[in-house]
Amino acid sequence: MTPEALMAAYGALKPGDWLEYHRGMLAIDRETSSSPRAVGDAAYLLGRGSAILIQQRHGALDYSYLIGKPA
Repeated sequence: MTPEALMAAYGALKPGDWLEYHRGMLAIDRETSSSPRAVGDAAYLLGRGSAILIQQRHGALDYSYLIGKPA
């Protein structure tokens, strides 16, 4: 996902909806690729506004990073 795609997808969410914007370990993935870094930065900026950011653990180094629009 690109930052632009994340912004567009977040804009299309309805209140109460969630979107997985990254799967893996964002802290590690940010160090090895510019794409997760840019998407993580975009999610952080949205989270400083009204967006809700959470992570869901699936296993070792395996997380879903979700962004939600408040209801």
